[in-house]
Amino acid sequence: MAKILVVDDETLYQKMVTHVLSANGHEAVVASNGADGLELAREAMPDAIVSDVVMPEMNGYEFVRNLRSSPEFGNTPILMLTSSNALEEKIQAFESGADDHLTKPFEAAELIVRLTALLTRAAQAAPQMKDEEEVQHGKVIAVHSLRGGVGATTLSVNLALALRGLWNAPTIIVDGVQTSGQVALMLNTPLNLTWANLSHIAPEDLDMHAMKKIIGKDDRSGLYYIASPPSPLEAEALTPEIMERMLDNLVEHFKYVIVDISHDFRDLSLQVLDRADEIVYITAPELASARMAIMAVNTYRKLGYPDEKIRVALNQMYESSGLSRKKLEQSLKMSISQIIPYADDLALNAINFGRPIVTHHPGIPFTKTLEDFAYILSLEEHKEKRPDKPTNMWERVRVRHF
Repeated sequence: MAKILVVDDETLYQKMVTHVLSANGHEAVVASNGADGLELAREAMPDAIVSDVVMPEMNGYEFVRNLRSSPEFGNTPILMLTSSNALEEKIQAFESGADDHLTKPFEAAELIVRLTALLTRAAQAAPQMKDEEEVQHGKVIAVHSLRGGVGATTLSVNLALALRGLWNAPTIIVDGVQTSGQVALMLNTPLNLTWANLSHIAPEDLDMHAMKKIIGKDDRSGLYYIASPPSPLEAEALTPEIMERMLDNLVEHFKYVIVDISHDFRDLSLQVLDRADEIVYITAPELASARMAIMAVNTYRKLGYPDEKIRVALNQMYESSGLSRKKLEQSLKMSISQIIPYADDLALNAINFGRPIVTHHPGIPFTKTLEDFAYILSLEEHKEKRPDKPTNMWERVRVRHF
């Protein structure tokens, strides 16, 4: 039996939801608006929450955002009841921090199925990280580009999934983009707590115990993630000092830490670039991207980064034409490490439906390339020997390379 907080100003829906919950062995506590809901949530500490969107005083989005700002509700499952199935309402629900949404009117059976799934997921997520706490000193990979729209986040997410899929090792992706990062969206995972919720902690006091409250998990792949907040104002909470401390903690608990960083060389980006073991710079075969890539590589060298730390990936964003690899390498004075095959329609669908290409389209050129690139970027300790329990992805890579 679970204790469920129901927040809805309509008496009819209050009674409907509480009846369904009671009939299925759950205890329901009820609030009629968001303000009362916040007070009751702190008093009752429910196992899950069902909230309407349209309410007086404080709407459902504000209610959920307020809840998620408190670490004690960072992982509490929240199902939001929306008035329509429009994409805009779905996006708003997830951006506010809800785990799932259900359109009114709804069937009782669907309400219970969705709540059961959320409760099961929450129960399973907490203990799984404990099994991975013995990991020591992982690898930090920064994915960078000075030009937006060339696929940096797509590369970050798929590369992280490929590393996880290759080695079945604890892997985490950190969304370090300060202006509405999209890692959580691409994983189709809830935007609960973000790194903005660490702002009240002094960098020297930030430990893994505090960080666990903002770490989410994609249950399908086993990939962990830290999301960035949807608001640029909240993003100011992440300072270079906090990022440094975050990475120090993460490398002691994860074998691979992939950081998707902003398209700049500001202090926060520099902190990640300095800390990274390898930098993957992604560019496209067109003049504007090429100019930015040359600028980035020259800046890396001025910062004292050795060329061995830098890998340039060329995203073939166009079905035909574009600057040649040879011309780009001549301009960069550096070899291109990886060419990512054209996958325009698949990439768009992956973003729109939260279905990353690597996990949903095995066997296509894009996925094969990312699997191979992940292997190249892997720790030597992994590449030196056959895994005790080889994954399907490892077997595919082995056939191509051994």
